[in-house]
Amino acid sequence: MFQSAKELQDFGRKGLKLTSDFYLNDQVSQFVVTVNVYSNKGKYGFAKKTITSSKNTYSWFTLPTTLVAGDQLQIPITIFNNRQSAQRISVEILESGEMLKVFNKQEQELIIGANSNWQIAYPLNTDLSQKGQERELQVTLSVGGEDMDIVRKTAKVIVDGYAQQQSIGDRIGAPKSGDTSGKVGSAVASTISLPSTLIGDTTFKAVLYSTPLDSILDALQSLIR
Repeated sequence: MFQSAKELQDFGRKGLKLTSDFYLNDQVSQFVVTVNVYSNKGKYGFAKKTITSSKNTYSWFTLPTTLVAGDQLQIPITIFNNRQSAQRISVEILESGEMLKVFNKQEQELIIGANSNWQIAYPLNTDLSQKGQERELQVTLSVGGEDMDIVRKTAKVIVDGYAQQQSIGDRIGAPKSGDTSGKVGSAVASTISLPSTLIGDTTFKAVLYSTPLDSILDALQSLIR
């Protein structure tokens, strides 16, 4: 907020009260309000105050942006009671996927003391059937049947791995004279070994290029990578 010097000319003699309005977000956070005051004689004033936006009852947890198929995680969920007295808080944890498919649902009641918190370890597991899908975790807190806080966070399930490309080259001869079977004079062979701990689907694709074109494609893909 800026105020003109003309409106502040009598500030030192009679004082002046200014207000600045701003919106708070939906979650617990902190804001810093800083005030700088200058006079036309070069005098300077400075003040700073931290404002914390909070709730009487709320939950706090984080999810990774991506989950790897086969992950087995323990998600810490912290429940806060900022009231001056103990509260009986109903906690509902809903784990769902796409098309509103429910994977797990837990409900429990906690008695949390005044100005204190309690932590829950929620098990989150993924498998290959969920690859490429969104996984949502929702925590709902209610007191006396009234919802006090609802937090939703999502993560995408991916396959741990990356595409690997390998090129081999050899001279392929033409069919022998009079041979109509279509067989070439020599063959190109390659053996691929896979680890026993392989997770996920594996796709193999073989493409036949001439040597000059293969070199150009390799150079382009190297630039892209």
